[in-house]
Amino acid sequence: MCYCNQHWIAQRLPHMLLQRAQGDKWVLSTGKRVEDALYHYGMQCSHEHLCHSFIIDPYDENYLKNNVFTMNELKEIQSFNKKPMPLMPTDLLKYLNSFRATNASDMRKLILNSNIYDQSFDRSKNFDFDWIRNTVYNLLLEYEANHLENDHAETWIMLHIWSFIDKAFLDIDGVEVVRGEGSSRASSKRKNLHRVAASTNPLKRKAMGRRGDLIIRKWHTEYGCCEAGKIFDGNNGTKLLEEKSLKMPKMMKDMFVDLCEAVNNEKNKIKKLETVGFIIAGI
Repeated sequence: MCYCNQHWIAQRLPHMLLQRAQGDKWVLSTGKRVEDALYHYGMQCSHEHLCHSFIIDPYDENYLKNNVFTMNELKEIQSFNKKPMPLMPTDLLKYLNSFRATNASDMRKLILNSNIYDQSFDRSKNFDFDWIRNTVYNLLLEYEANHLENDHAETWIMLHIWSFIDKAFLDIDGVEVVRGEGSSRASSKRKNLHRVAASTNPLKRKAMGRRGDLIIRKWHTEYGCCEAGKIFDGNNGTKLLEEKSLKMPKMMKDMFVDLCEAVNNEKNKIKKLETVGFIIAGI
């Protein structure tokens, strides 16, 4: 449970709000300013909430329960400049669906069956097909070893099952996936923004960034993160709620702010930026 520092709220939130001119605030069709609504709600909260970072989750039922926004206002927020999920190319989807078998022996034949991509493999065009086949093959190895029936630690699941997420980025030069509760550089950058050399006061210890189960990074820039759980205990499980409703969105915001600085805060470029997050649990 995350309890809020009321002194921090009283000092920090007004400053953050005042940094935004009235004309820069998001005004809904009802005339309500989103930032102002988040500010007033944040002043009422006794526990840490995304509103304290001016992050809004339009699916958070707290906003309805506490009369922060109406249902229509939340729908307006949900639909504003909404970016649809990209569709999988038809030929790739067909290839994925070709791996259907009722036993391990038949699945092995499907995997090892030579196809056109093997004859003239072009990494820039055929990587996704190769990634699918390798993912299926690696899962088959775990299945044949009866590992999927046993209980495992979260680390084992991340390395043996969910590692296909890491490998999905192997075709992008410079991108690496950091695991093992890696610390976010973007988060560390924000936390140490006002760190100064020792003078009248001693030098403060450098604050670590938020730790994630997986961080997608290219050189010094971060683009996404992932949180994982050993078991899935429902959409309202404590771990899932804490990670999707607080930890991961705050880390994604730090990454987004860092990306904005990377493009010199040019508005036309900022509107094209996205950070991504994965929440995974169990097998």
